[in-house]
Amino acid sequence: MPASRPLCPLCKQNFEVPSSGVDDLPRNNHLERLVDCRKSSHRLHSGDKNVDSVEAKALSRRLSGIYCNKHSDRLTTSHCFNCQENLCSSCSDTCHKNHTLKSIETLAAELKRQIEADIKDVLSRTTDIRSEAERLKTEREKLIEDLGAQVTVVKQKGEELKFMIDRKVEELMQELENIKRDSLNSAQAAESRLQQASDTAHSYCEYSKEIQTQGRPHDVVRYADAIHAQATDLLENEVKYADYTAPCVMFVPTDVEQMSTQQLLGYISTPLSSSGLSFC
Repeated sequence: MPASRPLCPLCKQNFEVPSSGVDDLPRNNHLERLVDCRKSSHRLHSGDKNVDSVEAKALSRRLSGIYCNKHSDRLTTSHCFNCQENLCSSCSDTCHKNHTLKSIETLAAELKRQIEADIKDVLSRTTDIRSEAERLKTEREKLIEDLGAQVTVVKQKGEELKFMIDRKVEELMQELENIKRDSLNSAQAAESRLQQASDTAHSYCEYSKEIQTQGRPHDVVRYADAIHAQATDLLENEVKYADYTAPCVMFVPTDVEQMSTQQLLGYISTPLSSSGLSFC
C-alpha cells in the first residue's frame, strides 16, 4: 500500500514535501514565536519571564483556533477555507467576506461525521488485519505440523534404506562365506587326492625297488611288465590328481558418484499454492 501524504500539524490538510527537502517548506511564524517564547521562559529575569509567559499563552490560544489570530480577545465563529484558519465574526465580515467560509459548528459536525467514517474504515481494516494474522498463525501451525510429518517420513525412509543395505551386506557376506567354504572343501579334496597319489607313488617306488634289488631273477622277469604298466599309468594320470584352481573373487561396488542422493533417498518438494507453502 502506498505511503499516505503528510498532514499539516495546524490545518490537518495534505501537502507535498518540496523536492529540495523540508527546509523549503513555508515558515510557520506562529509556531516559531511559540518556540521562541518557550525558550525565553527559562531566562532568570522574572519580569521578562512573565511577559514571555503571557505571550506564549496568547499564542497558544490562537494556535488552537479558539481565539482569532488578529483579535486575540475574540472567539472564532467561522472557518476560512481560502486561508485555512478560524476567524472571528469581525474578520469574517471584513477582510474574509469574499472567501469561502463555514461556521465552526457546521464544519465541526461535518468533520465529526468524517471522523466517524474514518474510525469505521480503520476498524474494518483492523478486523482485516486480525483475520490475516489468524490466517498466518494457522499457516504457521500447519507448516510446523507438515514439517514434522515430513521429518518422520525422511527418517522412516532412511531406516528402510539402512535395513535394505544391512540385509544386502549380510547377503554378500554369506555369498563370500559360501564361496570360501566350497573352495576350501575343493582344495582339501584336491590335497587328499594329491596325498593319495603321493602315497601310491611312494609305495610303487618301494615295491619296485625291492623287486629290483632283492628279487630273484625269475621274480624280476615275472613282475617287470606289471611294474612298467603301473609306472605308465601313474605318469599319465599325474595332472588329474589335483584338479583344483582357486576362484578369483572380486566385489564390484555400485558407482555411487553416478547415483544422486535424489535417486538414492528422495528430495524435498515445496510447491507453491494459493494458501502459501504446502507439501505433497
